[in-house]
Amino acid sequence: MPPPSAAAVCTRDMELVQQHPRDHSLWRRRCGSHVCISVHGVGTYCLDTADHTWSQVGEWTLPFHGKVEYVPELKLWFGLSAAGGQQNLAAADLSDVMDSQPCQLVGGPWKELDHLPDEWKECKDPQFVSLGSGRFCIARFFQEAAGSAGDQVIHENAAVFTGLEVNSSGKGGTAGKVELQMTPHRSRRVNSTSIEALFYKQIILVLNLLFRLTVLSIIYLLSSDEVIHCHHGFRHSPEVQ
Repeated sequence: MPPPSAAAVCTRDMELVQQHPRDHSLWRRRCGSHVCISVHGVGTYCLDTADHTWSQVGEWTLPFHGKVEYVPELKLWFGLSAAGGQQNLAAADLSDVMDSQPCQLVGGPWKELDHLPDEWKECKDPQFVSLGSGRFCIARFFQEAAGSAGDQVIHENAAVFTGLEVNSSGKGGTAGKVELQMTPHRSRRVNSTSIEALFYKQIILVLNLLFRLTVLSIIYLLSSDEVIHCHHGFRHSPEVQ
């Protein structure tokens, strides 16, 4: 019996991807038209967006969890590591992935937070944003017991945002590879919030700012000594008496 077609294999495995939405890594190649996805227990596949075809890269998976971003200054891809379930920032060289070569981490994982309270429990997957030039911001979401009401424990949510920077040391490491150094910066905690509530608060702040700017603009126009009338693209200023 001939092997199943690539389309059938990809259809089956994409169904497995949908069954495990939290256990995969997604990245786009820096050059070309390929979008790749790596799923634990399934393998690594790439979609050619030019001709809309899937191809299997290998049965191995990337050492990342979630998205992966390319940093051109360091010529490396960065993401949250999948090993150990800690999801700390790490770096890898994915330039040979399309050649069916499994990749290994070349930097990290780096732990940006230390000495957390024992009662803090991570309640959501962390998120990271690349700020450019090797700078990142990592958000972690925690839940802690804040009290009780009868037999029910009341929990409080908190988000911790940490800035960090990854630089090349300029010294040759193992096999002549450049070593990377991670420098953590300030961390800030936001109380009583989840990722959904955090984005909701930011939207409210932006809407309030837009409203205030609109009101100020109207007040400025109404208080102007000269009223400009616009009609069919022409502006007519009243004659000065």
